[in-house]
Amino acid sequence: LIFLPFYLDSTSEQISKIKQSALEYYKGVKLAINELKKMNVKANVYVYDYESKSMSINMQLELFANKKVDLIFAPFDKYEANIVSEWSKQYKVRVVYPILRFPELLIGNEYAVSTTTDKEELIKIMAKELVINHADQTIILIKNDSIDDNLNYACFLDAFEKESIKSKKIEIIEATWKNYHEFSKPGKQTQFVFLSSDKKKVLALLDRNYSDTSSQIF
Repeated sequence: LIFLPFYLDSTSEQISKIKQSALEYYKGVKLAINELKKMNVKANVYVYDYESKSMSINMQLELFANKKVDLIFAPFDKYEANIVSEWSKQYKVRVVYPILRFPELLIGNEYAVSTTTDKEELIKIMAKELVINHADQTIILIKNDSIDDNLNYACFLDAFEKESIKSKKIEIIEATWKNYHEFSKPGKQTQFVFLSSDKKKVLALLDRNYSDTSSQIF
């Protein structure tokens, strides 16, 4: 079970960034599922909008009260995360906090764990996903000014080039924060890759492309 704040039945502009973050997280989920499939791992994955107005998180969990559940990825928000934590204790189900904002939720719950995937490994998986599933699209890698971000940039570029050689040479456009939007091609899907810890720039990029259905952001 995976719980994300999609806000699918809400149109408020105030939560657009949260919705976008949930969608970006969901992309990571799909990447992980693809990797598991390659390893011949079979599983039923259920993703729920825990901010749904029509079905509360308690109602969502109740659907699985009499079913075998192996793993839960907890919500981002404390109130809902606490509900899931209590449910996991009652039904003895392992719950993972991929974003540990509330470490106190780990206390007193033997089924709760927190884990963070190695950043370099995530970058390699992302590069592989783009080469395999987005080769016919425009891929734009945006470079930032930060030294740490440039290390991520170099890691991604190296992984991308190694993956593309395995199949066919796929073009990737290297751009800067100032000119990246100039490389989008009309009528062609665009994938923007911006590996940065600069929250202000990341949010600005999400805002700029939120209503653009022809582009996606990694």
